[in-house]
Amino acid sequence: MNHLVTVPNNVEGQQFVASLRKFLKNTRNGVMVRGRGNRLKAAIADGASHARYRQDLPIRHAERLAVYLRPRPTYRYKTVTKTVSEWVRVPTKWA
Repeated sequence: MNHLVTVPNNVEGQQFVASLRKFLKNTRNGVMVRGRGNRLKAAIADGASHARYRQDLPIRHAERLAVYLRPRPTYRYKTVTKTVSEWVRVPTKWA
């Protein structure tokens, strides 16, 4: 993943992320946003342990937003449905 930029978590920063998502909607790259900031302060505000936000910090508690560009997969999964008549019956010596 490529770290693009770090923006403050305020109205302007959130507008920047929204416009970036809008302009990259139909391209090969997507946008991923991670929260950055003081994790201890966020845990105390939620009344949780200091280790609660060791890995990820919620965006509502973030002081800054780290914006990443991530490539989207070039393939799509499709669901395949088969009816009972499409299955092949294999004869066995017991049938």
